[in-house]
Amino acid sequence: MKTQTFKFIPHLWQLLRLKSVSKAAKELEISQPAMSRVLTQLRRDFGDQLLVRSGSNYCLTPRAEELKKKLSVHMPELINLRRAASFLPKECSEEFHFSGTDLDYYLASNAFTNIRKLAPEIKIIMHSHAMDGFEGVNGLINGNIDLVFMPHDIDRPGLFRKKWFKSEFVCMVSDRCKLRRKDMTLETYLSLQHGSILISKNIDSLTDKAIGEKSSLRKLVLQVPSFSLMPVLSSEPNLIFTVPLHFANKLKDVYPIKILPFPVSAKPIDFYLYWHERQQNNPSHRWMRDTILEDAKHWA
Repeated sequence: MKTQTFKFIPHLWQLLRLKSVSKAAKELEISQPAMSRVLTQLRRDFGDQLLVRSGSNYCLTPRAEELKKKLSVHMPELINLRRAASFLPKECSEEFHFSGTDLDYYLASNAFTNIRKLAPEIKIIMHSHAMDGFEGVNGLINGNIDLVFMPHDIDRPGLFRKKWFKSEFVCMVSDRCKLRRKDMTLETYLSLQHGSILISKNIDSLTDKAIGEKSSLRKLVLQVPSFSLMPVLSSEPNLIFTVPLHFANKLKDVYPIKILPFPVSAKPIDFYLYWHERQQNNPSHRWMRDTILEDAKHWA
């Protein structure tokens, strides 16, 4: 067996145990294409198909059944050897560098507050990037950034990610706006003056795609450099911003805004939390990730 094959033993175990590329990828927190490449490498190294199609599912070859039987004896012991040492948040004084937009930090504010309470000696540094997130991804690869918030599902060697949250789009207007929820038709939406965010082509592209050919009729009169300016400038009664629902929900308790439905069906936007494989088994890093992801489960 080649030396390189040894690092794929956990991947092999999950593939044989679950008989599914997608489920094995989810278990190890890697992308499905990355797991498919590992399976191709394992097939080459073992000189066997290992998993073969049987209808809509996979089944194991005789060689794979033999490997599964042997691994089932040794894997529990190996997992115990790899189990991370205990981590005590109160004793942690590490420095964590994040990369995201002000929208990300606004949504994660409660998680950061909880982190500071549980680990008061931790230092958190928030770096900003455009909403495409690729500046932050480069920081992950270079080792300058620990965690990146990003609304893209990308497949890059050495990167791990988990979905942070999914959000539909809504319209945010001043509470002085006379429109009601039932009034928000596409024609009404297009008749209003629109504001958008300079750093995000992703939101505009998804909403414009949902509107279709009529998207060119949107009257874009204001572009702002940060999400935090949106509620401040939305005091104009005829100005409308299209934003993720979770962001609008956070703002409505602080600013005099009103949330109206987006007038057409649009694909929700997925936000992810990314990190580099060098931090995958770091106990403090795992605690930080889990705390942020758990907080999002309780959003309204």
